[in-house]
Amino acid sequence: MSDHQLTYGLMNQKVLRYQRKTVIFRSTKTLDVEKFNEDLIRTAPWNVMETFDTLDDMYHYWQTLFNSIVNKHLYSFEKNEIQKTGCSLYDSILETSHQDEEKICSTVCTE
Repeated sequence: MSDHQLTYGLMNQKVLRYQRKTVIFRSTKTLDVEKFNEDLIRTAPWNVMETFDTLDDMYHYWQTLFNSIVNKHLYSFEKNEIQKTGCSLYDSILETSHQDEEKICSTVCTE
């Protein structure tokens, strides 16, 4: 038998986990600007865009053509990052301790 009392605590607040967010990056280290400009100016069939009737169709064609050229020259990769929300238990504890610290400082400084 031990002579120590049982010590325990209860936590009433839920701890929110940070959500993960996938971010897509493009690497510009291997970009050859001359070849990129060459594909944009000379090899891309921009004049086909004039055959479309609506502005939405023109934009869709431009977007598809431009993205295909960018994907050819700029390699992309994905990275998972933690999206911090500011609603965690730790943040609320820090906020209340900071408010208590301000109250103590204001009473000490005024005396």
